[in-house]
Amino acid sequence: MLSLANVFRFDQGRRRPCFPLGDHLFDIVLTNERIEAIRARLTELVRIGAYKQAPPLSLTDLSKLEANFGVTLPGELRIFLTHVQSGGAGPGDGLFVCADREPLPRRSRPFPFDDRVAQQISRARLDGTDPWACAELPDEEEDDAWPPGPGFVPIAHHGCGVCDVIVTVGDQRGFIWCCDMNWCPCFNADGKGLAFLDWYEDWLDRKTLT
Repeated sequence: MLSLANVFRFDQGRRRPCFPLGDHLFDIVLTNERIEAIRARLTELVRIGAYKQAPPLSLTDLSKLEANFGVTLPGELRIFLTHVQSGGAGPGDGLFVCADREPLPRRSRPFPFDDRVAQQISRARLDGTDPWACAELPDEEEDDAWPPGPGFVPIAHHGCGVCDVIVTVGDQRGFIWCCDMNWCPCFNADGKGLAFLDWYEDWLDRKTLT
């Protein structure tokens, strides 16, 4: 699981966050300033009474959470949970990362939609070819869980069964998808998929504007 050595490394005299992905160690494309900026914006939202937040997880608690999920969470989410908050202020009804009592086998199976499908959907929606483009699970009716399918962890509810999830296994690992009966990747104005921090900062930006 996660250790302090895997969370940070020293680079040119600066303590920078890292995360383990597969068998390799990659720098997260973020800086301490980005995390600190998110924390500052959240502190202001909490101060004015707009939102509540749960304290960050210890490394031990994160390890227990991942053990209960049966998967290793994507790096950006791990950093966020241990250095910003473990739940509360966030999109929809608020950020939540609640593990099952027992690991579900489907959590460790690959997410059914790959990079190619994500790009097809985002392009079709952006260029107007198909404004409602989405992906459909062929065996959805055989899955009693909601959202249906493998390879992800739900992180936000928007009501009426609409959920945002973070992919934990497969090509789209670390990216956010929305399940609204069918599936659509979350993406920006350029069609680029949103990883966790992009998704969260997009919500913060919209809160700031309103």
